[in-house]
Amino acid sequence: MVFSLSFSPDFFLGTDERDLIERSDRPLSVLQAIVSLTEQQRAAIARDVFSCDTEELSDDLILQRVMETNTCVNLTPPVEVWIDSEGFHTLHVYDEPEAD
Repeated sequence: MVFSLSFSPDFFLGTDERDLIERSDRPLSVLQAIVSLTEQQRAAIARDVFSCDTEELSDDLILQRVMETNTCVNLTPPVEVWIDSEGFHTLHVYDEPEAD
């Protein structure tokens, strides 16, 4: 079963300024997950999803495709978000770690 992306804007863009988003092993937003993609993942997404060179693939273009695809596998963290309509390329979005 898959679900549509019915989350707050923070889920997609995060709460930080866009210029301050850094790579993370546990991204807290879709945009941070996109920024955190490896070069190999970006190359595969450029080739398979967008039919373009990696240099032509922007974070905004991937984010737009995520919004258009509008699909995730689960509703609890880490949320697995589809980039493409087949669900071959995905992102994982985590919750903020709990404070000790």
